Amino acid sequence: MLNLLVKNYSEHDFLAKYGLLGGDKRILNAGSSSVRYGMNCVNVDIQSKQNVDVVCDIHDLPQSLGDFDVIICNGALQYCHNPQTVAKEFYRVLKPGGYLFIDAPWVQPYCPDTPDRLRSRKMLSDRSFRPLRLSNVVLQSVRVLLLLC
Repeated sequence: MLNLLVKNYSEHDFLAKYGLLGGDKRILNAGSSSVRYGMNCVNVDIQSKQNVDVVCDIHDLPQSLGDFDVIICNGALQYCHNPQTVAKEFYRVLKPGGYLFIDAPWVQPYCPDTPDRLRSRKMLSDRSFRPLRLSNVVLQSVRVLLLLC
């Protein structure tokens, strides 16, 4: 019998639950690959791919991007060499009362993609995201959801 771990909460669930796709909410999709979340979404990625609006490193987001109501960082943070710097960048571009969704590995001992540099358990324990003044942290299987209120 296979032993499977199922992700049961996605960024789409998060956006729907908090009504973040409608209206004038600006969304930053950090490390976006080719996924777009609505009309007011700005996709940034370190590689030039389909639907990427700005090619940049999320350690150093361009000032010209402005600020955002929502940041989605789905499957990218574990590849960052300095999560503390990324946290500071997210804090800088996130509007007060904004929302942050991070999906990163939690307890898996191995990731075949290289260079896998981070586990969420370590990220939360070393307080990388303390400057964001998190008001609600939800840990679900391999997902970490950080909400700012």
